[in-house]
Formats: sequence, C-alpha cells, structure tokens
Amino acid sequence: MLLTRTTPALPLGLLRSRGVLTEVADRHLAFTEEEYRTLLRLCGHDPHQLGDTATPVASTHGWSAAMRLLAEHHGDTRAAHQLMVLLDDYVRTEVLGALEPDQLALLSDLAALDALTPESAAGVSGRPDAWSRLSELASSGVPVRWLDAGTAELNPVLRRSLTARLTTGATPQDRQHGRRVVEWLRSSGQGLAAVERLLAEGEEEAAVTALGEELLPRLHSDTAVLDALLDQLSHRPDWRVAMMRGYLRLVHTRDTDPATALGTVEALLTGPGTRRSPLQRALLDAYRLQLDRCTNYRLGTAGPDTLGSEQAPAREPGETVRLQHVVTAALRSEQALWRLHHGELEAAHATARQAATLAGLAGVPWLQGRARATDSFALALLGEYRQARESAVAAFGTARDGGEGEQATVELAHLAESWMRMEGSDLTGARQHLERVTARPPRPDTTPLTVYLDVMLTALGDGREASDRVDAFRQGDPTLTPFQRSLITVAAFRADLLADRLAEAQEEVDLLEAIGFPNQQVVVDLARARILARAGREDEAVELLRPYLHERPSLSVRNAIGVMSTLTVAADRAGYADIAESARVRWHVASERVGLEVDRSRAARMMRRLLAAEVELSPAERHVLEHLDSDLLLATVAERLYISTNTLKTHLRHLYRKLGVNGRDAAVERARALGLL
Repeated sequence: MLLTRTTPALPLGLLRSRGVLTEVADRHLAFTEEEYRTLLRLCGHDPHQLGDTATPVASTHGWSAAMRLLAEHHGDTRAAHQLMVLLDDYVRTEVLGALEPDQLALLSDLAALDALTPESAAGVSGRPDAWSRLSELASSGVPVRWLDAGTAELNPVLRRSLTARLTTGATPQDRQHGRRVVEWLRSSGQGLAAVERLLAEGEEEAAVTALGEELLPRLHSDTAVLDALLDQLSHRPDWRVAMMRGYLRLVHTRDTDPATALGTVEALLTGPGTRRSPLQRALLDAYRLQLDRCTNYRLGTAGPDTLGSEQAPAREPGETVRLQHVVTAALRSEQALWRLHHGELEAAHATARQAATLAGLAGVPWLQGRARATDSFALALLGEYRQARESAVAAFGTARDGGEGEQATVELAHLAESWMRMEGSDLTGARQHLERVTARPPRPDTTPLTVYLDVMLTALGDGREASDRVDAFRQGDPTLTPFQRSLITVAAFRADLLADRLAEAQEEVDLLEAIGFPNQQVVVDLARARILARAGREDEAVELLRPYLHERPSLSVRNAIGVMSTLTVAADRAGYADIAESARVRWHVASERVGLEVDRSRAARMMRRLLAAEVELSPAERHVLEHLDSDLLLATVAERLYISTNTLKTHLRHLYRKLGVNGRDAAVERARALGLL
C-alpha cells in the first residue's frame, strides 16, 4: 500500500465495490513516470501541458490504482484528496479495526518515530518485546516496510491514522509515552526532534530546556531548524529564549548589535521567577563574554564572575552531563579568548585546552576547533612552536568537513600558522595563511591581530610601507585592549627600525613603555637594544641585555630567541666573546627546543640585516666569500673564479679586514652572523 512496487496490499474488490476503481491493470505493476505520462495522454490530457508528473509517481511509489485515479483527474486537487480519504478509510476499517486494544496501543506508541529499530521500538513503547510483536503484526497484514533486517517503518498512511487517534497528553499513559519518546529521541542524538515533539505536546518549558542543550552543538549545522523552533517560542518573555536567539543572530546575522542583544536578555533577567541554576549562570556568562568579544571587549562584561572559578558549574536535577560539558566548554572557550586578547597567554593556553577537552566530550566539533585554534595562537605568541603547530593542525582537522561557520571558528589557527611560518622565514606560506583570514569579513577581535601580522610581514620587505599601514590602522581609532595596543606598537617599531627611522622607532618604544602592559619590560629592553645596535652603540646594547643571560624565572621561548639573538650579534661586534658565546648557546637551545632553524629564523635575519649595513663588499669580494663557505682549496677557488692566486689573496685581505677577522673559518662564521651568507 503506497510502498510496494507490485500489488497494492489491500483488496482491490473493496475499491471497486465503493465505485472508486472501475478498472485495474492486469498485473498491477508499479508505473514509471513515462508510463504515467502515457496514461495521462490516454485519458485525453494535452501532452504539452502535463506539468509535474514526477511528484505523483514518487509520492505513490507508482501504485497502479493510485496512478489511474490521479490520471483521470489530473490537475484536480480533489483527486488527491479522494485518494487519501479512500486510504484512510481502508486503514481504519481493514487494518486497525481488526486489532486487539493491546496491539493498537503498541502501534500507536511506535507511530511516534519515522524509522524503527529493536532498541527504539522498545524505548518508545516501554515493551522489551516490541520488535518481535511488530514482526507478528506485519505478517498478519499490518503494512510495515522493512528497510533492512534491523530497521523498519510503518506505512505513512497508517502512521497518520494512528497519530490522529492520539489525545496528546490527555491521560497519564499518553504523558508517560510522550516522555519515553522524548527520552529516546534525545538519547539517540535526535535532540531537535525531541524539542519538536515537546512543542507539539504543549510542553514549552521542557522544550526550552531541551533546546538549550541542543543550541550550541547545532549552531552551525541546523540553523534553519533552530530558527524555526525559536520562532515557536518567541511569544515567551524568557531570557533563555532571547539568549538563544541572540546566539543564533551573532553567528549568522552580521549586522546584529551586541549591546542591543545583551540589553534584551538583561531586561528579562530582572523579572520574577528568574532563579538560575549554576549551569544557566555559566551559559549566561559565556554569552556575555561572546557579546563583549564582538565589540573587542568594549562592553566590559568580563569580571570576577565571568572569569572566575576553574571548577565546572554544578548540575541540578534534570540537567544532563552533556549539558554540563557543553556549557562549561563554551564558557572556558570564551574565557580563553578573553585571556588571549588581554595577553594572559599561559592562562589562555591552559583554559583553551580545558575547553577543547570538554567540547570533545560533548561532541561539539566547531567549539573544539575554536578552542584548539585559540590554544595554537597563544602558544605561537609564547614561542612554543611545536605545540602550537599540533594545536593548529588539530583545529584544521576538526573544521575540515564543516561549513563556512566551522571554518570561521579556526581563524586563529591560520594566524598562528602565519606567525610560525614568518618566524621560520617561510614568508609565502605566512602570507597565504594570513590571507585565509583577511578574505573573510573583518571581526573587531581578530582585526588587530591580522594588522599586526600584516605589518610584521610587510616590514621584512618594505619597512616604510609597513609603517604606513600602521598609521592607516591607527587613524581609524580602533578599540584595542592594552595587549593588542602593545602588539600594534611592536609592529610599528619593527617597521620603523627596518626602514632606518630610528627616531620614530624610539617613539614607539616610549609608547610601548607607557602602555605599561604587565611583563612587557623585556620587550621594551629588547627594542631599545636593537635601536642601540642599529646605531652602532653595541656596548650599550650589550649592557642593557646582559642581565637576561641569568634572568630568573626564565624568559618565554619567544622572548629568549629575540633577546639572545640580539645579544649574540651585539656582543660579538662589541668584542665580548664570552657573552656572545653564552647568548648564542641559549639562542640555539631555545630555537632547537621548539623546532626553529636558527639560521633561518626571523629574529636572526632581522638582526643580520640591521648589523650588516656597515659591511659593504664588492661583487668580486662577495663571489670569493661564497666560495669560502665550502671545502674547496684556495687554488681551486681561484680557478673557478678565473683569477690568479695573487688576486684571490688580495680579495681575501680586503674581505678579512672588512669583516674584522683573521682567517677563512672566522670569515665564514662572521659572514653568517651578518647575513652575508
């Protein structure tokens, strides 16, 4: 009946006796669409005005009796209605009429689900033997379609008839059945279907609670369904509904005003009966932090409450472990982002790791990806490049199969990759990852980071252009956290320094010191030392950085590489061999620990560029220097350069004098330090 592709499972004589069918095809075979179109033409319809013929065939599975009925009345909606009346009457009299009350009750329970398995049949009916009893009913003529050995579905007409007979929630038995269905749907991962069921039964309070558990896991994958469900709840003056609507709009509506969204929820929190459980308060804190982040923390919602205890919020009766994981992951993720944008990098790393673990337990891939991306950028800024890359790769893997929304959540991982590739002198790769972010619509919280990386990358090729980009960004008077302001100031300093604008670079250092960001003194001292070294005052640079050789507690890897690379070159030029060697050892140890090639690092390249300006070699001297960095004998070098041995010796004397060394090996080492090789 509607599902078979051969003989319809109902008495054809019954249809004839009621005057509905007067002729049935001899073999009762299912019609194809082409056969149906042929039938329409035989019934006198214009072959050029048949319209949609695929839908009737699909909806009736080509059942020949239905095809003939529809063909005779093609284009007349009354024919479809007449067919459904016929089928409903057949189900009521021929199928359900012969069943025992217990059998009818079982089918009514099973009609709640589209597809049935042994587990779901037992779950929604409360009968362990439901599956075997369904098999018995099917063998006695109840229309059931077996999709495979463990999956079946009731005939759609039968299901409609069964559900129409139900008096939803009218009796204790009905309510108990409704609870079983909802519990099964939620436990089997069909949370939104459970919400729809609750709304259909008028259980709005339970629907709001269930939807709160499903919102974040399905925020990017089921947007339309979430929106439709929230529309059905829009009449409720409920802060939870307003918050869920706000979450949805923040992600999918670009012109959403965070202040208005926050005000809407806050206004509903002041009414009577607004007691909130710890989990509800935690979700509200996460929402406030996200709204604040959308303004780059201009709203100022963060405080001891929103950034407080590291303990997971407690569950109350009726709240699931999954909800606890989801809410705690959302809160930890926003806390990690706040700490990242405020320069608390170690804390951001630890909190992001917690968020990623909880999101994984809750099965929320996009939230897990965002936490891993946050972790990767915090680690990159700390200089922990091995761990940062692991987190970035994990974030990309989480978002790989997702849509646009999931891809946007891992932007920080692209920024981390951009930073790490720049540090390793892979400037092309760094620019590619940066452009993956800048190609998307700008966000207030990530824009300062993209500007920072863009300026740093540009400065390596054109310091003046990089400086102009900083000026253009600052003219917009952006809202920045102190940490973001310090990053932009460092980028401006690097641009001015590499453009040989030492006075402007000094102004940026003074500004950096005035910002007064905690633990920023090492960055200030490093910047001042680089200006001194660039100005030829290496002794003063060494004096400024020398205390960091024995600094306790130890520097972060990133700062250690910057300080020790600068101190190595400055001390070497100033003649402090012991200091240079100690700094070189610490520089190499720090770089090797995080997988950074010393000779290719950005810090080394920058210092070489700054200190190599005074060493001007002729083209011939450069050719000689390049051949010194080999195992070739001097006589062989002279042959390859097509010069005499005496001419080669003359070039070597000039070369050694300019480099301030006395031999071949020392010349090669010195040239490497100065970036000439």
